Amino acid sequence: MVDQDRIELLKEHSKKDENGEPIIHDDTYDVKDMKAFNEDLQELYSEKMVIEGGDNREMLRTIKAVLKNLRIPNMMDSNRKSMIIYVTSLE
Repeated sequence: MVDQDRIELLKEHSKKDENGEPIIHDDTYDVKDMKAFNEDLQELYSEKMVIEGGDNREMLRTIKAVLKNLRIPNMMDSNRKSMIIYVTSLE
């Protein structure tokens, strides 16, 4: 879901061709204002997402394991805020 939202932000902030479609070079969107894109992306990453347990217990355990090992590369700005993800115990 977050990846889809990130792609929508890329489309929104990209330069457009004569048909109004985002310009893409070598699988990379041609972003017209990287600072504005990064600000919107940071806002997206700072949103809280709640996944209810119920029938999804195994999926949540898998997500927890993946997030514990997640490494987020420095995207463009070495001074950007960190993305914080909270995972509560499922025991």
